[in-house]
Amino acid sequence: MADAVISVLLQQLTSVTQEHVGENLKLVTRVDKELESLGANLVAIKAVLTDAEMRQLKEEAVKLWLEDLKDVSYDMDSVLDKWNTAILKSKFDQGELKVGSFILFSCFHCTKLSPSVITHRLKIAKEIQSLNRKLEMITLRKNRVELNIRHLNLIHVSLAIPTFSNLKKKKNLHTLMVRCDLGCMVPGEHLRCLKTLILKGELMKLPTNIGDLIHLRYISIDSGIEIMINVPPTIGNLLNLQTLKFFSRIKELPEEVGKLTNLRHLLLSEGGTETRQSSIGKLTSLQTLENRDQRFWAFKKNRMTMEVRDFRNLNNLRKIWLEGLGREEHKEEAKEAQLHNKTSLVHLHLIFDFNSEMETHEIVLETLQPHENLQYLRIEGYLGGSFSPSWMVSLINMRSLCLYECVNYNKMPPLGKLPCLESLYIQWSRGLEKMGAEFLGVEIYDNTSSATELLLFPKLKQLQIKNADSLKEWVGVVGWKMNGPLKIMPSLETLQLTGCLVLESLPDFLESTPLKNLELVVVIF
Repeated sequence: MADAVISVLLQQLTSVTQEHVGENLKLVTRVDKELESLGANLVAIKAVLTDAEMRQLKEEAVKLWLEDLKDVSYDMDSVLDKWNTAILKSKFDQGELKVGSFILFSCFHCTKLSPSVITHRLKIAKEIQSLNRKLEMITLRKNRVELNIRHLNLIHVSLAIPTFSNLKKKKNLHTLMVRCDLGCMVPGEHLRCLKTLILKGELMKLPTNIGDLIHLRYISIDSGIEIMINVPPTIGNLLNLQTLKFFSRIKELPEEVGKLTNLRHLLLSEGGTETRQSSIGKLTSLQTLENRDQRFWAFKKNRMTMEVRDFRNLNNLRKIWLEGLGREEHKEEAKEAQLHNKTSLVHLHLIFDFNSEMETHEIVLETLQPHENLQYLRIEGYLGGSFSPSWMVSLINMRSLCLYECVNYNKMPPLGKLPCLESLYIQWSRGLEKMGAEFLGVEIYDNTSSATELLLFPKLKQLQIKNADSLKEWVGVVGWKMNGPLKIMPSLETLQLTGCLVLESLPDFLESTPLKNLELVVVIF
């Protein structure tokens, strides 16, 4: 309640002050300075209102302080109303008020005004001065009842490197956000109650005693993508930490990070540490593990960040992105990763290495069997000649599947059996020559009136086949009839065929689909 009232008053005061500066008008009796002081007092009070409103139920002194503050706030609102009324009346008298406008000019601009108008404006000025004195007393009383600032946002605009000496008095601070571009370090010795720390600016550094801030739940630091920052080993003392975000490159993630067993979200910057981060595999509460490009490498260009086996105990992850798969060592590591145990895994992105062997790709893909709760699967660069891992049809909750640049396989898996699949993208599958009954998941169907109804691709809404330049045949099921019990793609709304240069025909069942968007594009290189 009090917070809302103070916020409205600050908005009104800001509007009046901006108009005063914009019009370069002089206020009588030094009211301009009174307004500046008034705004500063309101800001100081607003910073402690959260603490006050929580404590008023148990502490009578705090309750009385809030009541006095509300009384002054209501009086101030009345004075501002008088001010606005005087402004409008003045504009009407001068014939300058435009319909539909609400422009605030200083009511203390004393040019060719009658004695009564001047007297009225002097009265408003005195009321502002009187209110400011009351507000100053309330601000002083704030310290007596030991109201504390819990949340602080500091933006440093001076050319001098800040000392942050004012933080010494903010011992009960819970949230601190600092923006500074002068390579500063926030001292942490007085911030033992801090729960959220957000640092942003060129050359910004973590406090050297970061490990002493044991109540921290959230840390975010952004020193610019070109800056390497040090992460002190004492960060392993922050056992309550839940979110850790590095928007800057880090020299090394210390092994002590593995102690952060409550950490749920870890973000690392692109192009950061170049050593294996096995300690991440100990963070059993992790739900999010990614970098600024929304992915995390298993291997890339001879730079190891995590091995596939390091994901073994990360059973709470919702997204896993593995790049550089298909190396010989991944045959065994794929087993150790135990993706089939990750019941929380929703999104899986597998990128294979074009420079590895076809047979290795097939073994690794078969071994990387995810849990049936998976909803989004994308496979890139797979070189296997067969694309039918035994687990594909077990993904009964999968909603989206993308096969990208998987150039060697010539037969589609029986995706028609997936009950929840809504989107299917087949792109740059140059070895694919035919799509038929095996794709739908049924070879021959008894389509008599006594046959049981069967749905294939029951929820598929979008199908895209792009640059399958060897695809010549796409056929349906022998025995299919328009009004028969066999329903194929009954929810299909969008079909995109792009760059399928040798495709000669489309399956007959497409005429029974509720198709809304059909895109046929021939691309000739």
